[in-house]
Amino acid sequence: MKIPAGNILKLFIAAIFVMVISHVSLTDAQDVDKARDGVVCVYVETIDGESLGFGSGFVIGEDEPFEYIATAWHNINPVYYGIPENHTLLVYIWTSRDDRIPAEVYISLPETGIALLRVDPGHMLYGYEALEIADSETVSVGDEVNTVGFPDEDVEDLVSAYPDDIVISRGAIKEKTTWNDADVYETDAKVTGGNSGSPLLTREGQVVGINNYVMLDNDDINGAVIIDYLTDMLDRRGITYLEAESSAVTEEFLDSEYLLYGGIGAAVLLVVIIIVIVARGRKKKRVEHSQSFNVKKTPVSPVEPKPEKPEAGIEHSNEKPLPVTRAQYPKDKPSSESGSELSAAGASSSPKPVLVGISGYFVGNKIDLDKGQVVIGRDPRLSHLVYPQDNQEISRKHLAVYYDSNTQQFALEDSSSNGTYLSANNRLEPGSTYHLKPGGRFYLGDPKETFEVRME
Repeated sequence: MKIPAGNILKLFIAAIFVMVISHVSLTDAQDVDKARDGVVCVYVETIDGESLGFGSGFVIGEDEPFEYIATAWHNINPVYYGIPENHTLLVYIWTSRDDRIPAEVYISLPETGIALLRVDPGHMLYGYEALEIADSETVSVGDEVNTVGFPDEDVEDLVSAYPDDIVISRGAIKEKTTWNDADVYETDAKVTGGNSGSPLLTREGQVVGINNYVMLDNDDINGAVIIDYLTDMLDRRGITYLEAESSAVTEEFLDSEYLLYGGIGAAVLLVVIIIVIVARGRKKKRVEHSQSFNVKKTPVSPVEPKPEKPEAGIEHSNEKPLPVTRAQYPKDKPSSESGSELSAAGASSSPKPVLVGISGYFVGNKIDLDKGQVVIGRDPRLSHLVYPQDNQEISRKHLAVYYDSNTQQFALEDSSSNGTYLSANNRLEPGSTYHLKPGGRFYLGDPKETFEVRME
C-alpha cells in the first residue's frame, strides 16, 4: 500500500503533537502526586492525653533530615478546641497510632493564619521530600490548583497518616481577595477539616498557598492564605527552603533531552502507524479473495453500573483489597462464580458460609465468606465491603467477619467507634472475638444496618 508523502508528513506532525501533550500531562500528574511525600499529619492533644483533632502540614527545607513543618495556625490554637488560650497543647507529627513524633510551635502568625512547627531535635524527619515553594504571582484567577492533605475523619478513626492515606483534590482559583486583612485565594478545590494547613499546589506541584478555611455560605468555595507570608517569615529568620524557579516549566520543556526523547518517540509512533496501515491494506485484499465464514461470537454480559459514591481521590494498587459494591454482589448472585452447571448424576455442592444484608445500604446482597475474612467500613484501603464516606455511623474500619471452620461458627471482630451490636443492649467489645451460629444477626451502629450470617 502506497502512502502519499503529504499524509506521512501529517502523521509525523500529529505524532509529535501527541507525544508532547502526553508528556506535559503526565509530568504534571506525577508532580502533584509526588507532593504526597512532602505532606504530614499534625495531631493535637491535651497534656492529659485527650485527643483534640488533627490537620495537615508540609515539610520545609531543602534536604533531609527535615526540622520544620508549615501548617495552619488554628490547628494548634487552644481556643479553636474550646480550651482557654493560656493552656498548653501537645503537638505531634502523626504517622500511626504507634508512632507520633513530638513537635513544638516555633512561630505563630495568628493574623494571617499560619504557624511553623519545629520537630524535636531527637526525632528529625527522614523519608520525606521537600515541596517547591513558588511566588504567589505565578498563578492567576482561573489557573488549576490542587489540595493535598488528609481527609476529614474523627480523630478516633485516625489509624495512619502515610502518603497513601492522602487525598488529592483538583480545582481552580476563583478569586484573589482578602480575609481577616490577609491576602487569600478562593478556590473550588475540595477542602475538609483534615486539609487545614495542607499546601495549595499548582499543576506542577509547587506550593502557592496554605489551605485555611471553608466558606460557611458556600461549601464549594474554600480559602488558602497566599504563600508569601510564609516565605517572608522564613527569609527573615534564615530558614532555608526549596525555592521554585519561575521558568522551570519552560526550561524543562525546551530542554534538549526532552526534545530528543520526544522526537525518538514520535518517530517510533509514526513507524507503528505506517505498519498498521500497510497490514490492514494487505488483510483487506486477502479477505476480498477468501471464502466467507460465519463467526460465532461469545455473548458478553452487560456491565451493571456501580452506585454513585463520593470521590475518594486516591488511587490504589491491585495488591490492596477492592471495595465491594452492590453491583459486585447482586441480590440473585449465583453460588458458582464460573457459572458451571451440576452434572446429570445429581452432584451437589456443600453449603458455604455467606454474609447477607438484611437492611440498610447492602440490603439483599450476599457475600461469600469461604475465601477468608471480609472487612466492613468506609475506607476502601482497609475494607472489602465499603460504605459511602458520608455515613458517619460507620467507622473507616468497622468490623471483620469470617467463618471459623474449626468451631463451624461465624466470628466477629469489632474495631469501630459507634459499635457493633448483637441486640440493643449487647454491644461487642472492640478487639475481642465473638462467635455466631448460622442464622445469627448483628447491626453496625444503627439497627437499620443489619446483617445475617448463613450457610447456603
